Amino acid sequence: MSIGIASVIIFTSKSQSVNGLKTLRTWRSSPLALKTLPRVQAMRYRSISARAGSRSARAEHLGISSKCVDKTVADKTVADKTVADRTLPDKSSRTFVVPVLLIASIAPLIAALINACLSEWVPFGDFAIINMRIRDVWSSSTPLTGLYSRPGWNHPGPMMFWALSPFSVLSGGSARWVLIGGVVIAAGFIATALFLAFRQSRSVFVFTALLWLLSLRALPSDVVFEYWNPWMPLPALILLLVLALRVSVGKTRDLIGIVIVGSFAVQTHIGTALIVVTISLFAFGCVAFDAYRKRTLPNGFRSIAGWVAGLSVLLWAAPFIGALRGDPGNLGAVFKYFLAGSHPSVGIANALKIMANEFSPPFPWLGAGYRAEFLTGYALLSPVVWLLLPIGALFIGGFFAYKQVPDLGGRRADLRAVVLATLLFVASIIAISSADEPRAYTFAWRAIIAALVVLASSTPLARLLLRRFPSTKVLWAFKAALSLLALSLMFFAVMSQTRRSEDWSTQVKSFDALSRSGSISKPTLIRVEGTSLDRAFPSLIESVINGLDRDGFEVKVPPADGRVYGVHRVASQGEVNEVWIVTEHGSLTPALLALPNAKLVWSSTPLNSRDEARLAGLQVKITAQLNLLGKPEYAAWLDSEIGAVVLARDIPELLKSDTSELSRLLAKAGGQCRCAIVKIPGGKSYLGEG
Repeated sequence: MSIGIASVIIFTSKSQSVNGLKTLRTWRSSPLALKTLPRVQAMRYRSISARAGSRSARAEHLGISSKCVDKTVADKTVADKTVADRTLPDKSSRTFVVPVLLIASIAPLIAALINACLSEWVPFGDFAIINMRIRDVWSSSTPLTGLYSRPGWNHPGPMMFWALSPFSVLSGGSARWVLIGGVVIAAGFIATALFLAFRQSRSVFVFTALLWLLSLRALPSDVVFEYWNPWMPLPALILLLVLALRVSVGKTRDLIGIVIVGSFAVQTHIGTALIVVTISLFAFGCVAFDAYRKRTLPNGFRSIAGWVAGLSVLLWAAPFIGALRGDPGNLGAVFKYFLAGSHPSVGIANALKIMANEFSPPFPWLGAGYRAEFLTGYALLSPVVWLLLPIGALFIGGFFAYKQVPDLGGRRADLRAVVLATLLFVASIIAISSADEPRAYTFAWRAIIAALVVLASSTPLARLLLRRFPSTKVLWAFKAALSLLALSLMFFAVMSQTRRSEDWSTQVKSFDALSRSGSISKPTLIRVEGTSLDRAFPSLIESVINGLDRDGFEVKVPPADGRVYGVHRVASQGEVNEVWIVTEHGSLTPALLALPNAKLVWSSTPLNSRDEARLAGLQVKITAQLNLLGKPEYAAWLDSEIGAVVLARDIPELLKSDTSELSRLLAKAGGQCRCAIVKIPGGKSYLGEG
């Protein structure tokens, strides 16, 4: 009897040979098998249940019969797998869903890459500053902080500059190749996320692809085209979420990736800090919870912990060195700004309304697209009642995930995805409430969180329906619906990448021709005056400084701009030969030319000479009238078509014919810059310090 039992155990658990199968099938029909098989199955079941920790559920699902022996030997059933790897039998790899989703996911990236290669791109505003700081990476003045921010400090770290610098160095400082580099980095994040998701399971791949496509629909089209610091962390967050979900089901080594990708996102834009911290705490919390339940650490955890600690120190060394060196105390300024709470903030009430807008029909992630106020760029507000939709969806999704049979796979992954979505939903509201202004781009990641909430809460329900209705027609209908959704989202994303960015291109190209003409030979301190009404919008001054620096001139800036362009470019007026004053307001040009020894270096206008002279004279006349009326602050509206309407409305003393003519000429200019650069000799006799 004992020999017979041992033979069955050997054949059912280890043997894969053809002879073993034939022997087993012959022996099964013997009288001895009829007595020993139930005992063998019971012994095998107890062994499986002890490893999985779900004895009662497996007994109901597996059953004990002689037919299980052949299935165990020939097919290696789910019971032979570890708990972390158990999933549903995944047939999506043998259908059209995976290739369709793959094509839909990478098509917008390919379109953005083609756009970058063909675009006549010229860096302006923040992009010009980024180009300058990228060139500094391989110099003795390598940046230790990120891009300058409106509140008066820099974003925490320089990882964005590090990532883009090879494209600049290898291309000789080409702005187009930096643009291509930004697209390549974004594509790298998404491709890595899709690859890791595919390695995990086909269902996770479908989840990741839809998360990317839904998020992309609710984000601006420039997210994968422009290397702006609010945009570059967004593809990284997709990868970060995939890494966290993999860690939650046992892929502990992905904690290393979370440190790298999370550091990139936070250093590039501090607005992602709370989101990254929440994702990281979730991942580490899952590892700690599983270790507590099993009473043992994961395999290789000490090595993983060492890598995590070492990379954290390495990646964050530059910001801390900058703080210790006083360059110029950036981390202290950041912590003071957020922890002191002295700045105005959006507040919880408005944060709830902003987040509610992501779930109000028509949904941005399903078809409405990116939504923001036209003039201010502020995020739109919606009634808080719409938040009942995501709250209810998360509750229902969590309930159905919890009710899944553990043996069928997906229960733990679905539950933890719902938990992660819930944590990020709450963290998003808190993060938005702490922002100083409700500018939509500063927390554009809310679109990713909204898509995550939708997918995490709907996945358990979809899994339940497919199990209740396992017919081929239902399965094909489900896959067809997913494919159609992916292709429609891909269409919008690809079509949005067909445009070419032409902002400031005419003016910047015109000045670049001057910079390369050989007529400039002296170091200059460039002072900006008459910039846009809102300094957060791009301006020409950054392009001028970047162009001179790129062409090898020793460009200096006022001390107040040291954080923006680098402290090594700071100089006083007495240390330079010339001071250039760059203005984007044509109404200020006559006053600048009236300065002692002032000369016009360069100018640009979309108007013909007659209309330009008429407009300039009209602006001088209205400026004098505003000074007489004691309202000089209204002169800032003289270069805006909307401003002409404001002047006519608020100051009735002005002649209606003058304001009407002003509006007509500004409309003819079409909103293009009437720019000028005026130079005066250096020295403190002309301009005050800073």
